[in-house]
Amino acid sequence: VYLVFILTLGATSVILTIIVLSLHHKSKEDEIPQWVKTMTNKCLLKIAGMQSCCKCCQNKKETEVEVLSQTALANLKTRNKGHSQFVEAVSSMDNELTWEKLSKIMDKVFFNIYIVMIVIVTVMLFLAIFVNYYTS
Repeated sequence: VYLVFILTLGATSVILTIIVLSLHHKSKEDEIPQWVKTMTNKCLLKIAGMQSCCKCCQNKKETEVEVLSQTALANLKTRNKGHSQFVEAVSSMDNELTWEKLSKIMDKVFFNIYIVMIVIVTVMLFLAIFVNYYTS
């Protein structure tokens, strides 16, 4: 049963990897649906371990950083109008969710879920072995 479970996890891992890669290579012109952005901000970042659960301190720091980064971004864009590559690089630094970032988040989410599942099933297997050993 344990080997079948691990084999099933391996097969689903391949399928989920294909999904993550298709997200990663999706065109930048394709817009991310709003429900995906909401789900990512509310749930997936926490599961991936990329967001703190403490909102009180985090909100204050985020707004300060957002204001500073937006003004710095605007200043850099106005100064370097002739350098399109530089402006593109600076524009990509803002905090908007892209397909590439979403794929990295999804990859971390799947990894964390798999680790938890493997640990739980392995502990259950060893408990079953020890219980059967001592009752026999």
